[in-house]
Amino acid sequence: MGERDKRGRVWAATAVCPCCEGRPSEIGCLHCHGQGITDDVAGWEPHELEELPRPKAVMPGRCGDCATRFGSPEEEGGDPACRDLTRPFFCHWGGGFREVEGRYVPVAQMPDGTPVGALVCAGWWNYLTGRQHDDDRGYQEPGEQRAGAEGDVPR
Repeated sequence: MGERDKRGRVWAATAVCPCCEGRPSEIGCLHCHGQGITDDVAGWEPHELEELPRPKAVMPGRCGDCATRFGSPEEEGGDPACRDLTRPFFCHWGGGFREVEGRYVPVAQMPDGTPVGALVCAGWWNYLTGRQHDDDRGYQEPGEQRAGAEGDVPR
């Protein structure tokens, strides 16, 4: 994705800067601008990169009924919120949401509607960071069992 495509989106570092080896500097480099971490890893081989961990505020894996899964009501209905890179998409299973007449409403929220205490959706995080995820496993209604679904958050 080019620099123009990144304007306005949430920024997330994905790796320790391969040039600075994670050492912040006042001078800065073209990859990390002195932060020591970066998302600018084009041209580097995966074995040359030290991947950063997923933040604790992000769900550990996608839910079986994740909005980002193939066949989900959100995907089928064209809900752009789960693919909007200008603001986080929050997991309704991550706590802090209550179902009210078929929609999930934050129990506590900021004036702009951002939920307080909710975890970021793992599928949205994967989309933001370009990390691989298990798109071949489609949407699963809550309560259904799926055998061998690694990475899925258990219910």
